[in-house]
Amino acid sequence: MDGLLLTERGAIIIESKNISGQLNFDNQTGEFWRTDSEGGRTVMEDPTSQLNKNMRFLRKFFKQHKINLPIEGIVVFTSKQCEFITKPSTHFVCKTYQLIDHLFAILQNFPQKTSNQNLAKIDKLLQKFQTPYKRQPLCQLYFIDPKELQAGILCINCKKHTMERKHKAGWSCRKCLKIDHFAFQYAVQEYFSLIHTQLSNRQLRQFCNLDSPYAASRLLATLDLENTGSLRNRTYLIKKN
Repeated sequence: MDGLLLTERGAIIIESKNISGQLNFDNQTGEFWRTDSEGGRTVMEDPTSQLNKNMRFLRKFFKQHKINLPIEGIVVFTSKQCEFITKPSTHFVCKTYQLIDHLFAILQNFPQKTSNQNLAKIDKLLQKFQTPYKRQPLCQLYFIDPKELQAGILCINCKKHTMERKHKAGWSCRKCLKIDHFAFQYAVQEYFSLIHTQLSNRQLRQFCNLDSPYAASRLLATLDLENTGSLRNRTYLIKKN
């Protein structure tokens, strides 16, 4: 859950989305899509589906722990460049500046009688069962084939994947001649964010467009990474701490 508002009259789950463009909810098919500034249409997962999942989970959690609070939810779109063309008929959906008014409207729909729940106790219980969020690499999350990505090390100046290793100067761009001492470190960070949580010598060479396994091995040795396996089958991971 992105946010949870606990009150004596009820709990409100807040699901936030940063999506721009013209937004459309189809109440008959349950589909959600946006139209960008160039007229391109992109069908996306309906954010109210994620909200429903969170509401079902919280209702089950409250029932297991004998918490008598009604639960409602709202989807908040945080982008200033979004426009609602149609809205769902069964959910609260708004922009950031409209959130306060919608929260008051939801609270008015809750039963007037207070449940006499100990909110501090509920908060501690939720914190106790909370688990850290494990971010999934984007290619796995969105089913993108890593082969579709541009190989090479990115130049932050000209945005080309044309950085080359210079022994004393660090990394230099073939196109704009920009010098960047941290280009390789940024590339490895991108790999972990995009591709996988583990990295091998071969995978590094493919992602960074490097030819020599020996040079790749020396570069990996300069990073503060955990490693497992023998030299030939060694894999590298980000340290947990």
